[in-house]
Amino acid sequence: MQQINHTRGGTTLLEVIFTIAVIGMVLGALITAVNYGLSNAQYARNKALATKYGQEAVEWLREQRNLNWYELYDNKSCPSSVGCVSYCLPDLSTLVDFSYWPSPVACSAGAVITDQFLLFHREMILVRDGTDKITVQVRVFWQQGNRDSEIKLNTYLTRWQ
Repeated sequence: MQQINHTRGGTTLLEVIFTIAVIGMVLGALITAVNYGLSNAQYARNKALATKYGQEAVEWLREQRNLNWYELYDNKSCPSSVGCVSYCLPDLSTLVDFSYWPSPVACSAGAVITDQFLLFHREMILVRDGTDKITVQVRVFWQQGNRDSEIKLNTYLTRWQ
């Protein structure tokens, strides 16, 4: 009589559960890494755009200085001894000359730069810093997720003409 061997070489339930758990951990780590990378890429893009918007404001302000230094120095900037209020500058295209300047006030929630994101706010503070010199601080800020972010650009304007 011949004896039949009934042992099988299959996988046990414990091995299947262990394999599924390892695959789940690897996929979870990959998803976390991808989300982290995407978030950092989005932050870098936003920071680059904010810097661009800040530089636009500085260049626009230099044009304003070239148009009429005395109007800028006497009427748009404040003495360094006074607490200065910022100008909200969501749209520079409407500010052709000094008669169209906004009132000095901080940006409201709806005062965003009109672009594809509608995310960025731009403020500028002008402070008289001695004779014929204005210190300029441009601040562009935005909210990304639950994180508030901002860039600041500082420069000086002088009466060079």
